Parts: sequence; C-alpha cells; structure tokens
Amino acid sequence: MERLAQSRRRTQKVYPFRPAFPTRRVVVKGPDLLPRISDVRVRRFDEEFGLDQAEALEVSDHYPVEFTLTV
Repeated sequence: MERLAQSRRRTQKVYPFRPAFPTRRVVVKGPDLLPRISDVRVRRFDEEFGLDQAEALEVSDHYPVEFTLTV
C-alpha cells in the first residue's frame, strides 16, 4: 500500500495557473436535442467564490460547464 502511495506522489500532475485549465465537456447529438440547449457557460467557481489557486484545486482541476436544457 505504501509503495502505491509513493508511486502516486511521484506521478502527480503539476497544474498550471487556473485559467489554463480545461472545462468539462458536454456532447450533444441529434436534431431533436440540439435546439433544446441554451445559456451555455463555463462556471468560474474560483472567481465566483473568491478562491485562490490552491483552494480551487481542492474542488476540481476543471471548470464545470453549465447549460439549460428545455424539455
């Protein structure tokens, strides 16, 4: 178990400053679904809640995508 933990520490990613982080992805397909998607935006939770980079990384290394789906 300790060897696995050591291995993980050696291979952990070092992330660049927050704005370079990618967003989560949403894939939408089909002529019936596409027109129902609106108000798509990236949720910059670090700015919204006043988090520094270390605090934001504790939440996620990606920005979530938010959208409205009309049913």
